[in-house]
Amino acid sequence: MVLLVALAACGDNASPCDHTELDDVADGSAAEATGLTLGGGARTVCGAIEGGHFDLANKILDEDHYRVAIAGTGELSVEIEPLENAQALSSFAVRLFDTAGNPRLYADQSWNPAYDHAAFVTEVPTGDYDLVVAAGSTGDISGGTIPYRVRVTADPSKRCTALTHATYSERDDAGNTVLVVDYAKPQMITTGMGTAEATDVTLSPGHHYMFGGTAFPATVQGDYSDGDAYAVTTADDTDELTVRLDWDGQVDLDYLVVEADTLTPAGLSVITSTSEHELATFAVKPHTRYLAWVGAFKGWTGMVPYGLTVCADHHVP
Repeated sequence: MVLLVALAACGDNASPCDHTELDDVADGSAAEATGLTLGGGARTVCGAIEGGHFDLANKILDEDHYRVAIAGTGELSVEIEPLENAQALSSFAVRLFDTAGNPRLYADQSWNPAYDHAAFVTEVPTGDYDLVVAAGSTGDISGGTIPYRVRVTADPSKRCTALTHATYSERDDAGNTVLVVDYAKPQMITTGMGTAEATDVTLSPGHHYMFGGTAFPATVQGDYSDGDAYAVTTADDTDELTVRLDWDGQVDLDYLVVEADTLTPAGLSVITSTSEHELATFAVKPHTRYLAWVGAFKGWTGMVPYGLTVCADHHVP
């Protein structure tokens, strides 16, 4: 049993909740009606993780289900605000399911306490969905609650449009293969023989940057036949990036953003696509060196120019 000694309220005057949890017991098994349509602007769901119904077998402390409607393009950015008393939890995740008899999971994102919040992008067909907030723990809690706030914004690609001119252009395709990515290995990302391009770019909130390069056919390393790495640094007040990768040609390009010193992924977009851009939003650490990496999945020939647009932000709860 974990005793919580601090209580916090969900919502504030700067960012009010569009729906606040009504029944913590009932919404554990049946979705709570919110009346929210996610398809224009931002909508915020607030609730609290509460004790009293701990599932020992599955180590689930609390699950809250919210019924929402998704309209428009179905492209959503989901942000998880920082948690109070997070030390009482072993996990905290936001998931999006459809409402079929055998629900399909469309998105699943966990909050990492190493970052001040969490964020992700998903794209789903229009219709009704259950937004599920799930918290895990090794035991029950007593003496308080753990408030949370989940904000959903439609069409994140509109706030991060592709630039037409590169801030930095690739200079050494043969020498910048600093990462080897192999999804079959326990350690997915390892160092290669190359050196990341020194861009001298600091990612500052409210600014957009584009790294222009070309994917060339080369010797396969891991799962990719080419990989280009660009070294960047986040500004002191940058804690969120939206990154989009655009290209022309029938080839599957992917990207990663990893901490330069540890190779820990902050964000990635590895959709199997040969004709569309790839987009993701994720939290990053301020004043930290990162590698922005673009890879061409193995099994292709030819040269394909690409543009990696990075939009930096300071997340405001």
